[in-house]
Amino acid sequence: MLAGIPDLMLPQRSGAYSGLFIEMKQKDNRPTTTQADMLLALRQNNYAAFWCDSFEDAQHLIVNYLKGKIDDNRNTLP
Repeated sequence: MLAGIPDLMLPQRSGAYSGLFIEMKQKDNRPTTTQADMLLALRQNNYAAFWCDSFEDAQHLIVNYLKGKIDDNRNTLP
C-alpha cells in the first residue's frame, strides 16, 4: 500500500464524479497531512474523496454517492 492512498475505493461513476475514495479514521482522528494531500489531489481529478470516522458515516456517504447526492463540503481537510 502506498502512503496516503485512501482505504476504500468505489470505481463507479456517479453524477460528475469518476469514483469515490474514502479514508477511514477512528473516532476523533483526522487524516494525516499525506492522506489529506491525496484526498485533495483526488478531488482535483474529478473524484469524490472524503474521510469517515465510522461505519455508519461511510455507509451513508456511499449510499448518497450512488444516488448522486454527494455533499462536497461534508468534511474539511486538516
